[in-house]
Parts: sequence; structure tokens; C-alpha cells
Amino acid sequence: MSNGNVESLISSRLYQTLKWLGLIGCPCLALIFNGVDSIWGMADPTHSMAIVNVVGLSIGIILAFSQEATAQDKEKIEEEEKEEEETSSN
Repeated sequence: MSNGNVESLISSRLYQTLKWLGLIGCPCLALIFNGVDSIWGMADPTHSMAIVNVVGLSIGIILAFSQEATAQDKEKIEEEEKEEEETSSN
């Protein structure tokens, strides 16, 4: 029997934090590196920008996986509840 609750792979707070980092934080940090690397005396900002962008992409992959797994769990719970309703009405 299902209670209708879906346990996510990651907590809601962690999801929101990672979402913010992936959508806003990492691209902003890459832009900052591009702007201040010459001030810091670094020869090539593309390496640091690429690393930050890879981290942002990785965060996006984690979020997509978590969201898909949660959606599948919700569908399974809805199917189980529908079957329970059908058997109880007979």
C-alpha cells in the first residue's frame, strides 16, 4: 500500500541549491573568471571557465536524473492507487 509520498533522491533544499548553482552560480562564476583573469595576471581564462562550465553541466545532469526518478516514482504510486481503487470497488 502506498501513502502517496514520493521519496526523492535528493532533498528539496539540496535540489533548490543545486538548481540555483547550475542555472545562475556557475555561469556567473565563469563570466567573472573571464572578466578578472587578466587583472589577476592569468594568461588564459578559458581553462577556469571550462572547469566551471563542466561543474554546472554536471549539476544539471544530477538534477535531471533526480527529477526523472521522482516522476517515475509518482507515476508508479498513481498506478498502484488506481489499482487499489479498482479492486476495492469490486
